[in-house]
Amino acid sequence: MFSIQLHIPLNSYLGQHISLLQHIVGVAVVSALCSIPGYQDLDLHLKWPNDIYTSQSAKLGGINVKNSINNAVAVCNVGVGVNLDNKNPTTCINEMIVQLNSMASAPSEKLAPLSCEKLLAVTFTQLESLLNSIQMGHIQQILQLYYSYWLHSDAEITVIGSRGSTQKATVVGVDDFGFLRVRGQDGIPFSVHPDGNSFDMLRGLVAPSVK
Repeated sequence: MFSIQLHIPLNSYLGQHISLLQHIVGVAVVSALCSIPGYQDLDLHLKWPNDIYTSQSAKLGGINVKNSINNAVAVCNVGVGVNLDNKNPTTCINEMIVQLNSMASAPSEKLAPLSCEKLLAVTFTQLESLLNSIQMGHIQQILQLYYSYWLHSDAEITVIGSRGSTQKATVVGVDDFGFLRVRGQDGIPFSVHPDGNSFDMLRGLVAPSVK
């Protein structure tokens, strides 16, 4: 739906935690839409590491970030896809608005469909705010907002190692770099990197990606 290029100084907080960027963009999209007056009940959630879903496991969008280094700056090309109008094969944001309107008790409570221009405007405003916040070191506030939308709190999963070994684990959050943080049966927490693993929330499984 849109792409944007960001230049992040490597000596900044985000520059030293650049893998957080995909999460910041995701929470910017979701929180921006849900912060529009009247639209707070949109069923929008975040699926680690970079997808936008409904609570009913319907995918609405995703984020892709490609980084390169130019001198002391990380050049980040961010692509975001959000299904605004096409309700097939799953659903879309404006179809969710239709469903909310079907439950409205009065015509005055019905919500207008969202335009692409509105989505972009609120998303860019929120993204700018979140980027400024994290560059000031306010990571905990951003993580709190992120957790309010994500789907994985206390999820029971199986971690499959590179040699096929498995262990049960419980999702506890993300670490300072945005990697999934889980707690094994021995009580010891560890991180799972999204660039080498895929999270299948339907099966409760973290598994090595197929190359």
